[in-house]
Amino acid sequence: MNKKNNKIFSPVRNQKFLNGVRNDFLSGANGVKNIFRFLPKDYLKFLGRKIMTTVILTVTVMITAGLAIWALAAFTEPVVGPAGSDQDYAQNILGANNADNDFDSSLVTASSTGSIIERQEYVQTQLGTNLDTTVSSRLAAASYVTERGTDSAALASNYTATRAGYLDNLDATVSSRLAAASYVTERGTDSAALASDYTAARATKIDNLDTTISSRALDSEVGGASDAASMSTTLFAGQQYIWDNRASFGGTVTPSMYVTSATFTGAHNCDDTPSTCCVSGYHMCSGMEFIEGARQLENSGTGRKTSVIGTNAWINWASGLYTTAVNAADCSGWIYSGTDYYGGYGTISNAGTASLGNVLCGSYLSIWCCSN
Repeated sequence: MNKKNNKIFSPVRNQKFLNGVRNDFLSGANGVKNIFRFLPKDYLKFLGRKIMTTVILTVTVMITAGLAIWALAAFTEPVVGPAGSDQDYAQNILGANNADNDFDSSLVTASSTGSIIERQEYVQTQLGTNLDTTVSSRLAAASYVTERGTDSAALASNYTATRAGYLDNLDATVSSRLAAASYVTERGTDSAALASDYTAARATKIDNLDTTISSRALDSEVGGASDAASMSTTLFAGQQYIWDNRASFGGTVTPSMYVTSATFTGAHNCDDTPSTCCVSGYHMCSGMEFIEGARQLENSGTGRKTSVIGTNAWINWASGLYTTAVNAADCSGWIYSGTDYYGGYGTISNAGTASLGNVLCGSYLSIWCCSN
């Protein structure tokens, strides 16, 4: 204690001060005030410093204790303190060296920017998701072969401007076209059918198309008859007239015609080989011979039909001569017996009227035979 303080706390000085103060002065409500009034100023300053120091120290202790209490409140104290040899308890995130640690992180979510344990969860998730097979099973960089599409030289030489233009032909979907499996072979590609239907004999008939059909005369341009029926009626009347007046013409030879008792399809070929149908000295009547008249009808004899009235029999006429029907001609030269071609026939009625017509080549008819 320094000299200044020694003066303040000197026992002699204080005793003198106390001896000079009356007892009633120190008692009562104003006793404390009276004491401070008579204390030296130096002593009051010293006492004030001591009080201030005490207050600061007290506040410091209180703040430190409060922080300690707050820290302890934020930490969950283990239920049971770990033993010196057992560091495995539920609050120990580091765990211990054993098979199954008590710390549970099942509710931790993965986060690349979170806490350490959240980041560990993120790493584990990424490895499990993306590292789903071995890296060695993937294509090595050294094994990669450059695709053709990246070879500029090959593109330039193979995919030319001409070939590029062909892409414009893709103007419809391929699936909209007829599938190969749905195609049925046409008759024209059937070699066997072509060989049987279009024979060499029929092929020569094509040579008769030496000019256009439209350059020939129409029915309406020849005489007054405009159809086969009226023409037959008119011509047969002339034939009958000549027959009835044959004596006046001085004729002595009387031509004749008859109907065969046998029947044939349109493939009889009697135009080229008369003996296959008619007796010797006779041939298959042409259309003109049938309608010109002046021929005697025979109804008896070898190979002859006894009843000729109303009988349809083949006659040899040329295509388009008496009809304009498609394929209504001579059964393709009298060698065809199918159901898609026609041949001509002639009929004489009870009234003596001649009529012409055509029928499918597969039909069986007699044949009109005329004398040579």
